[in-house]
Amino acid sequence: MWERFSFYGITGILVLYLSKHLNVSEEDASLVSGAYMAFTFLAPILGGWVADKFIGYVWSVTIGALLIFAGNVILAIPYNVDLVYLGLAIVAIGTGLLKSTVSVLVGQLYSAKDSKRDSAYTIFYMGINLGSILAGLTIAYIAEQISWHYGFALAASGMLIGLIIFWTGFKRGYFAEQSNIIKKENLFAKYGPLNGLTLLIVGAFILTFIMYYLLSSPGQTKIVITFISIGVLGWIAILAAKSKDTSERNQILSILIFIITAISFWSLYKQSFNSLAFFIDKDVDRMIMGYEIPTSMFVLIPNSVFIVLLASIFAKIWTSMASRGNNPSAPIKFLIGLIFTLASFSIFALGAYLAYIGDSRSSMLWPLLGIFLLTCAELCISPVGLSIVSKLSPKHLSGFFMGAWFLASSIGSYVSGLLSSFVHIPKGNIDVAVSGEAYFTLFSRCAIGIGVVIIVFVIFLPIIKKLSQDT
Repeated sequence: MWERFSFYGITGILVLYLSKHLNVSEEDASLVSGAYMAFTFLAPILGGWVADKFIGYVWSVTIGALLIFAGNVILAIPYNVDLVYLGLAIVAIGTGLLKSTVSVLVGQLYSAKDSKRDSAYTIFYMGINLGSILAGLTIAYIAEQISWHYGFALAASGMLIGLIIFWTGFKRGYFAEQSNIIKKENLFAKYGPLNGLTLLIVGAFILTFIMYYLLSSPGQTKIVITFISIGVLGWIAILAAKSKDTSERNQILSILIFIITAISFWSLYKQSFNSLAFFIDKDVDRMIMGYEIPTSMFVLIPNSVFIVLLASIFAKIWTSMASRGNNPSAPIKFLIGLIFTLASFSIFALGAYLAYIGDSRSSMLWPLLGIFLLTCAELCISPVGLSIVSKLSPKHLSGFFMGAWFLASSIGSYVSGLLSSFVHIPKGNIDVAVSGEAYFTLFSRCAIGIGVVIIVFVIFLPIIKKLSQDT
């Protein structure tokens, strides 16, 4: 909960902090935001490997929490944008160590046959969303209304509280499964002239420098993300081509299609933290009874609340339809999610259009309705995608494909920042008509783009269902 409190607190205020306080252009602020989110989804792939091979899950969570705390402390220092890049890089590395392992520890609190395991993950999932809601209620308000730096300091304090709670629980020795809980034998093993601990420290410094450089150089980040994307997607295609088993080849190709489709979804969804935040800040009337809702609070809270309210409803809908023998296949659920995404960005475009033609801020009901529809899309795509990958992945490649699925979020996060950077609005007091037109253009083009994806998906739906064996 406290790690997500930090993550959503940062993502909720980052573009506003960069553009309003540090005078970074909105285009570059969007690219930095997209790159930061991309790195937080890339880092867990490496962090999980470090935990498995070197330090175990407990120390991975501990070191990750300390790095997130340190990164937020650096962000809280009122110096200049260079410290922001450094702080974000350290937080991303810490997230890589913590996010990849804390969910594993939840499962290891219970024996394999313990019926309480599923309920535990439900509590865990609710904690994640509670962290987002708390960030919207506290960090968003404090950052915008009192001090941006106090907002980052609050995120740091929350992570420290979380670490104290974690160690208090760990010392009680509740883990039913001890696999890789604490692992240190490889830390002192020799790997050439260096031992494992030295390699980890050197690697952490190198990785921090690389992320710092990429965050401060958006053009270079674009090149790196592009190469990673082409490399991973190309490798999946090669794996499919090399497979001698027809069923396995079809399953791999099916996963590849779902990953590519998911990238298009996340590219729009993650704009909640850049272009949508700027639109709400500039062109949406956020006044309620004489009080103006802070932009970042508006960005963070509705989505998390909708997830909490809708998750069980969607689960019951699928269960009810399954009991009647007409549960939609995974590709159909994906298609429904894409349609919800189209509806969401059409609503965002409508809100921006009304601001444009009226030269006045539009009602907050439009972005609220759009966020509601986008949450519905998320609930059709994100959990379904996890289920698809877990079911269709060949057993000997299941870890790789799960990492590739999360990589789709990373690629989509960066693309979201790239799309947002295409909006060019001069700094200063700009008429609502000017900014409204700019965001209407972006949101309508996004809607058209996802509409094209839907058409292509429908055309190839029979093939997709056949490849995935109508999962």
